[in-house]
Amino acid sequence: MDDHIVLNFCPRSALSGIGIHDTPHLFHVVIEPEEMSAEIYTHEKQFCKSLSLGEGRRRKESNSFLNKDETLPDAGSERMPPQDEPTERERAMMEQLKEMKERERAMHEEMKERERAMNEKMKERERAMHEEMKERERVMHEETERLREETRLHVMRGEDREEMTREGGGKKRRR
Repeated sequence: MDDHIVLNFCPRSALSGIGIHDTPHLFHVVIEPEEMSAEIYTHEKQFCKSLSLGEGRRRKESNSFLNKDETLPDAGSERMPPQDEPTERERAMMEQLKEMKERERAMHEEMKERERAMNEKMKERERAMHEEMKERERVMHEETERLREETRLHVMRGEDREEMTREGGGKKRRR
């Protein structure tokens, strides 16, 4: 009976609690469905091999646990790809991931371009506001100068009137 093996399928949490230690033909198979992988441990719970789970069924002989990959084809199909080669589904997922990364890169570039354009608009608005403020200051300065000149002329006219009044104030008109 040396040509047989016993496979014990169990979750990782149950592996430490298993009490079978003296059967050298026993292998524990821990399946991780979320990670699409299976890990194989010896009867002494020593890590032996990690396999990725792909599409299709795989049949292996007991020697495959000793790193001899002898995959048998499924009925009606060609030879399955070796374990190291990605399956059709894995290739499609890798292609989708590649496309997603490319879209992400393109979106990042577009966002950078939009940010640059917005910064340029803000700078242009700041320049326009600065020019408008300078124009307002110039107009206010001109208005202030005009008012000063008017005030000066008004004061000068007032002084002329006072002077004329003083000169004319000493003479009285006779009737």
